Amino acid sequence: MPKDKTKTHAALLTAARREFLTKGFEKAALNVIAEQAGITPAGFYRHFRSKDDLFDALVRPVLTELDDRCREDMALMDTADYDPFDEEGLFQWVDFFYEYFDEWRLLICCSHGSRYEHFRDELVRMEHESAMSLYPGLDVQKSRVIAELFIRMLVLPIEEQMTKPEAVEHVHFLRELLYPGWERVFHQIQR
Repeated sequence: MPKDKTKTHAALLTAARREFLTKGFEKAALNVIAEQAGITPAGFYRHFRSKDDLFDALVRPVLTELDDRCREDMALMDTADYDPFDEEGLFQWVDFFYEYFDEWRLLICCSHGSRYEHFRDELVRMEHESAMSLYPGLDVQKSRVIAELFIRMLVLPIEEQMTKPEAVEHVHFLRELLYPGWERVFHQIQR
């Protein structure tokens, strides 16, 4: 009777998540992942072409959701009542992070050596481009600084493995500390 590939596939994903979160992509060992999934290293290749493809399978759900959210945000930016400083929007990101906490940790903290090792830089680039499209008169250097600060502060709860209540408190602090200055900069520029 043939083995159930669905169970083996799920076991590989579970073992890989644990191994990548513990050791990071670069130091994670396929033979350990395969052994924990109950298969041989050669059996791994019946499910995935490479360690990078396995990592991609783990983070793909959050990337798909991120794409969808960014498209929605870009469409919302074109409306007259869009407020980039809306508190509700910021806390939706916290919910999103904690809905996919392990996947975000993989991308932000454990991706060195994978095709996603510059993921945080990509988030900064996206934030910078978003600000420049919303405020075309914004100084490019200021936009980059704001994007870097915002993304760095936004992902800090993931890097520090904060609980969700701690992350909510952190985001309140982020708003109090940074938003007043950013609002002054942005409101000096015509949209």
